[in-house]
Amino acid sequence: MIRIKLERVDLVQRVAQEPLLRSAELVRICGAEVLKQGVAHRYKPRAALFTQSEPGESLFFVLSGEVRLYATDERDGSELGVVTAGEVIGEAEALSGLAPRCCSAIAAAEADAVELPRSALEPHLTALEKYLRALHEQRRAKLNEMTDFLNRW
Repeated sequence: MIRIKLERVDLVQRVAQEPLLRSAELVRICGAEVLKQGVAHRYKPRAALFTQSEPGESLFFVLSGEVRLYATDERDGSELGVVTAGEVIGEAEALSGLAPRCCSAIAAAEADAVELPRSALEPHLTALEKYLRALHEQRRAKLNEMTDFLNRW
């Protein structure tokens, strides 16, 4: 006999109970209430949250697990890093609105994330801008660094 339990998760309560999520920059700037405007997803290992070049405008807030970021330029591809609980993905698209995704995001193991539409973030974009731009620049620099390294060979 198999027993399956499905339950609704109160995202605000979950964030309040987990210190890592509660202290996340997105929650600090926008408040946990903004998560109510998003959609929570559970991703299986190797499932794509999104792929590079597809249109997007949402921001993903990782609740648990690990998500690997990959990007390619004209010739080479590389891993940009790993995003864990309390971090965000899709920062460039959330800032600019509907735009091609800058990278692909793949769940490394089972991962939970909340997808926040840009409309939910608009009241907070001025406050979020510095954080999201710095994050995007770090990831872009990582891609450039890896591409330069690979091109030397």
